[in-house]
Amino acid sequence: MDTDDLDQLEKQIHELLLICVDLRKENERLKNTVSQQTTELEALTQERQATEEKVSYLLTRLGPSEPQDE
Repeated sequence: MDTDDLDQLEKQIHELLLICVDLRKENERLKNTVSQQTTELEALTQERQATEEKVSYLLTRLGPSEPQDE
């Protein structure tokens, strides 16, 4: 290999390293986003369960609905 080939190879390796750094940063951002969304989803799931329990309780308190005469 001559000097020009080695210089070209060095530039390509440098570019690949920069791409790897960018990919690592993007991966970290995506991990954080997924973690936040997971936390939000868990909170919404708990809220839904609490709401379903309240609705169920209120429906039981109302008792069976009576048919209305028309």
